Amino acid sequence: MRAGGGRVRPGARLVARRDRPGHFPSSTLSPRSPLPTPTRRCAGSRGRSPRGLAARTALALLGLSFAAGAGAQDTRDPRDSQSTRDSQSTRDSQSTRDSESTRDSESTRDSESTRDSESTRGSQSTRDSQSTRDSESTRDSQRTRGSQSTRGSQRTRSPPGAPDTRDAPDARAPSEPSTPRARPPRVLELPEVVWEGRGEPPPELVLTVRVDTDGRGALEGCDAPAPLCARAADALEDARFEPARRGDAPVASRVRLRFTVVDAAESSTARETAPASERPTGEPPEDGPAPSAPRAPAPAEAAEASFGAEARVRVPAGRPRRLALEEVRLMPGALGDPFRALTALPSVQPIFSGFPLVTIRGAPPAGSAYFYDGVPLPALFHLGLGPAVVHPTMIGDVELHAGVAPARYGRHIGGVIVGEGPGPVGDTVGGEVELRTLDAQAAVRAPVGEGGLQLAGRYGYPGLLLRVFAPDVRLAYWDYQARFEHPIGRRTRVEVVALGSFDRFGDRSAADPAEHSEIGLQFHRLELRVLRRHARGVLAAALGGSFQASTLDTDEDLTLEASVGTLSPRFWGTWRRGPWRVRAGGDFVGLSGRLEDSYADDVSESIRFPDRLRQGVAGLYGEATWREGGVAVELGLRGDLWLRGETVELSVDPRLRAEVEPLPGLTLHVAAGLAHQPAVPPFALPGISQIMVEGRLQRAIQSELGASLERGGVEVALQGFLHRLQDTFFADAFVLTCPDVVPGCDRIADIRSDVWSYGLELFLRRDPRETVSGFLSYTLARATIDPDEALFRYTPSFDFRHGLNAVLQIRHRSGLFLGARGMLRTGRPSPIGYQVDRAEGEVRRLEVRLPAFLRLDASLGYLWEPRWGRMRVVLEWFNLTLAREPLDADCAPDGVYAERCQTDFMPALFAPNLSVHAAF
Repeated sequence: MRAGGGRVRPGARLVARRDRPGHFPSSTLSPRSPLPTPTRRCAGSRGRSPRGLAARTALALLGLSFAAGAGAQDTRDPRDSQSTRDSQSTRDSQSTRDSESTRDSESTRDSESTRDSESTRGSQSTRDSQSTRDSESTRDSQRTRGSQSTRGSQRTRSPPGAPDTRDAPDARAPSEPSTPRARPPRVLELPEVVWEGRGEPPPELVLTVRVDTDGRGALEGCDAPAPLCARAADALEDARFEPARRGDAPVASRVRLRFTVVDAAESSTARETAPASERPTGEPPEDGPAPSAPRAPAPAEAAEASFGAEARVRVPAGRPRRLALEEVRLMPGALGDPFRALTALPSVQPIFSGFPLVTIRGAPPAGSAYFYDGVPLPALFHLGLGPAVVHPTMIGDVELHAGVAPARYGRHIGGVIVGEGPGPVGDTVGGEVELRTLDAQAAVRAPVGEGGLQLAGRYGYPGLLLRVFAPDVRLAYWDYQARFEHPIGRRTRVEVVALGSFDRFGDRSAADPAEHSEIGLQFHRLELRVLRRHARGVLAAALGGSFQASTLDTDEDLTLEASVGTLSPRFWGTWRRGPWRVRAGGDFVGLSGRLEDSYADDVSESIRFPDRLRQGVAGLYGEATWREGGVAVELGLRGDLWLRGETVELSVDPRLRAEVEPLPGLTLHVAAGLAHQPAVPPFALPGISQIMVEGRLQRAIQSELGASLERGGVEVALQGFLHRLQDTFFADAFVLTCPDVVPGCDRIADIRSDVWSYGLELFLRRDPRETVSGFLSYTLARATIDPDEALFRYTPSFDFRHGLNAVLQIRHRSGLFLGARGMLRTGRPSPIGYQVDRAEGEVRRLEVRLPAFLRLDASLGYLWEPRWGRMRVVLEWFNLTLAREPLDADCAPDGVYAERCQTDFMPALFAPNLSVHAAF
């Protein structure tokens, strides 16, 4: 349904995510608007079906009966009594589903909604309704389905007991005026209604809504529990309808909405639920009661014309690009990690294959931001081939904002990766255990009073395997997460989120102990929140704190030790009315700690690492979204005040995004924004990437333009971007000392650079619900240094010109599945020396391109369901061909430049991973 008009077509549905058999902890009634968004979201799932897969339930809209009154004359056609008896006969011989469609179609044959139903009879319920209506028409008047007289005949209802005049078409008095053409109301906008109760939602929800002539709706009756009725009443305050009409005059009407929870459990092949638009709309749920038939009009209602319609609205597609949880947990090369799967998306490039440091659209690794459940994370992955620092079951939807992100995600010049928290805990205890070659992990959830507690943890033991191949190498990691929530009132709840991570790597292979390497990383975060729901949104406040520490001791020339503590109160609120959605908030982050480094005297004069750190930043932001009739405009603005010793800096970041849908399924969008980030080291490490060094802020001017098309289960998106990064720190120059360039000088004057980053992104995806699914992503990009603003001319080491990822997944209904992934990218630039023009005072870095790199991953697994829960066994091989990635180029192995350079390769990183997963 188009928000501004058109036919009432596809419908509203209530989506519930199932954590375990028989439980639906979180249900959302989402209006389906035709606005897909530029940065696609691949919807995630927060729970599991009884078969252990991401399942959804749909609250299918079964019927809308509109009673339009306001002074209407009694013009009921006596022929309608026979129609009622025929309908009763049909109910005796047909299923309830066909009867429901027959009654609705029979009573609305001349209405606008009937023509809409004919235009959408591709759905099963419409076909059932059409065929039943055709047979009714044949028995009643010997007319064919396609005849104009059938569609144009005016059908009205007579009071019970009226004589049968079906065969007497002229029974009406000639002087009786004809009934004006009646049209039902149309749904223009229907906000979300969220089920937050414990246990299952009611099997059926019936709302009686009065639609006034101004298009506003008011709840008149509700048969659900009081909390759900209150949420429905709140949503109806923002709902908008096109009023019913008799002729050309708008009239008040009464809308009866009946919803039934449909168990759309997935098959054991991890296929997601088919959307409600693909299910028979008039079909009762397989495990629920059949919808009751609408009552016959009472004599007191004889003065009201009755007509029916079936309406649906489309759920708006998500803004960011999104991947489904089960889709990515089974994706080859992801090692069961939702966050790691993001490296297969366009413009996301790992610095080295398999390692967690990534660059997004040309920004350095420290320029990207990571959030989990609203909490910022200093690092997203464990060291080496380790997984993400959050257990998969504690992750809900995973989003990627590659460019212009909402204003709430500020203070970074690169991309933003957001992982939402899990859904609410149900009323029974559940959990899962997984044993893998590299680690073991477990999660448990249990109700606590009216709330719930969720715990998860992981311990990695890759060092046990490394001792076989590299006895002098040590590697270990662990992490934990805890989440507690509990209501403290009808509209208020409290949440506590805690998580932490630890990594340690050591290399003692060198004969000289001074050359031994040691890396240690850890962080711990805790946040307490209070959220209060009001009629039009949510108000929330939170208080968080963290401890972060990093130790880098790579050799005698480079040592870094940092320990930082933060305190971060924040608040936010949301508000909605009509086509508007508004969000506003603010926060403060105070930082204190120590930093010790061994090379501060050798780096740029523009960098100062104070021994004692006391820094802070305070900010406010606001977002406003307007959606109307296939057009959406999103505005964002944030301001930050940076405090560093006696230095104070102010930044203002505007954001703008506009979308339009010229054709169904086709979306065009344009976006632009400004982002600021303090000057920080380019390494995304806990306690180090949070330190603001002296100097001006980094800045990014971001813009993008694109189009997306969705047809027949296939999505295609093409997007171009242009980013301007100013005063940015890059690893190419950060650790570079002046003697490396010009012998005899003490240090470099300034290592900041201005960069132009631009490119094209292509994304193709086949619906993951299909037996054969997958996606393909391709990026053509380039990053160039502005020679007028840089110390010397060079190409950033993250300049990968071409990047291609292809993922193929095949699932069989028996539970067997297999997948393959290929990653191909061209080589990055490698420095081989410097050329100094003393006359011009210019320095240029000499570079060569490394060879391309191709990596293949594969996986094979089986899913089954014993009586007590779910089981999954997966054999996955990361880097199946044992490919070695180019590391560096050596063009002067003997001190003299050779005609051809030699390429140094990294050791082949491969990880055969066998995992056994059990859930209950």
